[in-house]
Amino acid sequence: MEQKKRRYFGTRLPKKYKFVEFVIALLILFSFLNAYIAIRMFEEGRAALAENTAIFDLQFIFVLIGLILVATLGYILHYSFGAVSRMEKVLDKFMAGDRSVRINLRKKDIMYVFSQKLNGLLDWAENISKGH
Repeated sequence: MEQKKRRYFGTRLPKKYKFVEFVIALLILFSFLNAYIAIRMFEEGRAALAENTAIFDLQFIFVLIGLILVATLGYILHYSFGAVSRMEKVLDKFMAGDRSVRINLRKKDIMYVFSQKLNGLLDWAENISKGH
């Protein structure tokens, strides 16, 4: 059974990235609301208050974007470098002579498909070392 190809840069995001669509929708809604409030304040002659509100809103959006970037970076680091370090430990054990070790990653790890292929390579190497 062939696996579906993942589309990270298409119009459809995987379920685990649906929060990005939600955050973008909130940012767009917040921007329109901010523009509406600022325009109304300018029309009513409260330009100074409108400028302060706009500055606060921009600062809020920048902080929110920063938090999203930090969370995304943490996610990527956790699910990629953690997997790489586990694969490295298994390969060290294999090279030390323990031919029965295999890589076990979570299905949501970024390197999961690669680890399955590497496990196939380890199976092949174990069979070769047994003389099959």
